[in-house]
Amino acid sequence: MTVKGTKLSQFPIAPSPPAASDVFVGVQSPAGVPTDFLYTVAQAASAIGPLIPPSGRIGLTQATSYYVNSSTGNDSTGDGSSGNPWQTLSKANHFLQTHIDFGGQRVDLILQVPGTYPTSVDANNLVDWGGYVGGGILSIHGATNAPASYIVTDSTRAYSGNSVFAVVYSTPTQIRLDQLTMKVNQEFSGAVFLPALAEVWVAGNWADGLGQSFALDFSAPTATFGPTAFETGSGHLIVGGSCAVAVPTGGNIMNSWYIANARLGGNGVLEGACAYTFNGGFSVFSFGFCQVGVTAEGIMLGSGDTYTFTAGSCTGPRFTVANDGQINVFGAAAGLNYFPGSTPGTVGTGGQYII
Repeated sequence: MTVKGTKLSQFPIAPSPPAASDVFVGVQSPAGVPTDFLYTVAQAASAIGPLIPPSGRIGLTQATSYYVNSSTGNDSTGDGSSGNPWQTLSKANHFLQTHIDFGGQRVDLILQVPGTYPTSVDANNLVDWGGYVGGGILSIHGATNAPASYIVTDSTRAYSGNSVFAVVYSTPTQIRLDQLTMKVNQEFSGAVFLPALAEVWVAGNWADGLGQSFALDFSAPTATFGPTAFETGSGHLIVGGSCAVAVPTGGNIMNSWYIANARLGGNGVLEGACAYTFNGGFSVFSFGFCQVGVTAEGIMLGSGDTYTFTAGSCTGPRFTVANDGQINVFGAAAGLNYFPGSTPGTVGTGGQYII
């Protein structure tokens, strides 16, 4: 029985861990209730359990699919299944980051219905892909091979490094993007930004068994500096397949299409083997269509890109490479004219352009 006024420290320590049916001694009853209560271990655990965050992860042992539905999904009651999907990519991404051990397996994150899906952001509206545990593959794609129907947009915050898919956390999990449109709304944004140690494939991966096609929509930004298509700072970004591109309206300004630099102890590597079809012409700002090593190092391996303009062309320098950066076009017949542009590229101190 309880002894009122006795300190808990004055009770003897139990000789063994309590069983579920044992009772706590000295637990005060709720305020206003004249009689003390005895609580069993099971009752206490049931009460405090929901207040303790889960310490373990779900270890995957087979390929698994999760679903996001921008129309009927629910982030509060959804579990990511096809019948009970989440509504936002933020919910899905954060679930994978905090609750899943990929265990070397493939995870398909599927946009279940046509619609617009804002990218995954943190509490500060900053994009935050990456950081997955357990290796394996994360494949993010639309449910059917209709890229124009599944639109993923960038963050509403304009800042350098914003992107539709900004992989800011290093991860051993390979990330693949396919069967969707990356729509950029902010001037300083882009389609894919990879400053972390990770590997990202944009279509072009035969092992996916998907459509190997995607689309880029840059029709919204019209300001002076424009967006960037693909940028690496530490990781390895491979762009392949086929891509329909809507270019900016108004001033038709892009920053650069490809950017590769070195950050965070890694050397940003870009590989291009994509068939682009542009719906119009545009100008590139300052550094040219492809800029490598403007900050430090960086590698661009361009061996299979094709660039088709249904109207207009690209104006501005073809490339800039410097500061131990390297561009290698592996014997492409176009040589120094491999990248689009209206003026020759430049090779600065320490840079290499290999034909």
